[in-house]
Amino acid sequence: GDNHSSSILQWRVNQLNSCALQFKRQMRAFGESLNETRNCMNEKERRKLREFDEKHELTDDKIESMVSNPEHLSAFLKNKFEGMAASDALLERVQEIEDQHRGMLKIEKSIKELQESFLELNIMITEQQE
Repeated sequence: GDNHSSSILQWRVNQLNSCALQFKRQMRAFGESLNETRNCMNEKERRKLREFDEKHELTDDKIESMVSNPEHLSAFLKNKFEGMAASDALLERVQEIEDQHRGMLKIEKSIKELQESFLELNIMITEQQE
């Protein structure tokens, strides 16, 4: 009986060791896949940042800092989008000013036409008096 139970115990230990070894292999493969995925994502992030950096104000060190620190990336993007929103607001304001300018030109034209009408009327009245 003792020999039989020690064989079963040894078999279970061997099973456990085999499972542990297989688990370690799978975890190592998972870690490698995770690193590979992270590297691909980081490279994609670097490419996107370079595309987004129209003014070439980002150095490789700044890009690396943003890729490895999401807070830095978030702050950079927030700043960029606020700048875009500001430039959108600026464009809207420029459009308003241009519209106002066109309106002022129309008013000026109307005033000139009215002035010409008064001058013609003045000439007619002067001719009538003579």
